[in-house]
Amino acid sequence: MIPPARRPVSSLSILLAGILLAACSAAGTGPSNPPASTALPSATPVPTLAPSTVAPSVPVPSPSAAPGLGNVDRTFPELAVEVADDYLVTLTDPAARAWRVDVRGTGPRAGDRLELFVEVGDVAPGAEARIYEDGRLVDVIDMSGMIGVPTAAAGGCHPTLGVCVGTGAITLDPGTGRLTVLVETLVDESVEVTGATADWPAEPFILGPWRMTESFRAN
Repeated sequence: MIPPARRPVSSLSILLAGILLAACSAAGTGPSNPPASTALPSATPVPTLAPSTVAPSVPVPSPSAAPGLGNVDRTFPELAVEVADDYLVTLTDPAARAWRVDVRGTGPRAGDRLELFVEVGDVAPGAEARIYEDGRLVDVIDMSGMIGVPTAAAGGCHPTLGVCVGTGAITLDPGTGRLTVLVETLVDESVEVTGATADWPAEPFILGPWRMTESFRAN
């Protein structure tokens, strides 16, 4: 039996086969494609900061006019003077039945002074404002029965020192022995403030010796 004749293989077929074989080989040995979705690197964690601790603000008291104590040993009477536009004078003595506040000039005006006298009375306090010039009493202003009475007013000013006092600016508390006086100032004049108190050691309305405070220099 004669075998069938072989079909000749063309060179074009051999070339195509070689190309296909090379493509398959390259496909099998090449690196695999990365997956479509790639995981992103995790974000760096941000440290949680503790809330800052701030000390609560402590209110600082505003400065005020410092009182001038007329007696440093804390015995009575006590004098305190607060200096602002005017002079707020406080004279304290629990045993007192009478109070006296002197506002005196300095230097050439040392003989000029305004003296306020207040004494406990049967019904209302008795009060006088006494004006001295060059050491001489030149005027007395009677304010008896008018302290603490809103419908009554009396008072006066010293002609050279420019200090004034009136019933509306006087407060007396006999229970605590405290007299408070607002001395108004009209001019910038240097003055000294002194306090004194007295009681009734023997019988009512008979004053014993006056107890003095130290002087407070204003301006």
